Amino acid sequence: METELLHMIIGPAGAVCTMAIVLAAVWRFAVTRLWPFLTAYVDRQQTNLERLMTAHDDDRTLFRDSMEKLWVAHKEIHSDVDDIKTDIKELKTLYRGQRR
Repeated sequence: METELLHMIIGPAGAVCTMAIVLAAVWRFAVTRLWPFLTAYVDRQQTNLERLMTAHDDDRTLFRDSMEKLWVAHKEIHSDVDDIKTDIKELKTLYRGQRR
């Protein structure tokens, strides 16, 4: 009788009980320590992502405003260049008229 009990404790039944205890310990560790850590990590990542998206939106607004200002400045410069071209053409015509 004692040998049968000893064989059950050492044998497959003992292994099943040992695995059940180990599984319960792992489950308890996962639920009490790992899960809160993971949820806090995901929350921090979500906060960082939201902050990045806000900064990106601000950058895009600044970029759009800068491009609009550059476009206005470009139009003014282009207009000035057209005026200079017209003046040069007039000067060329005057110069050609004096040479004859």
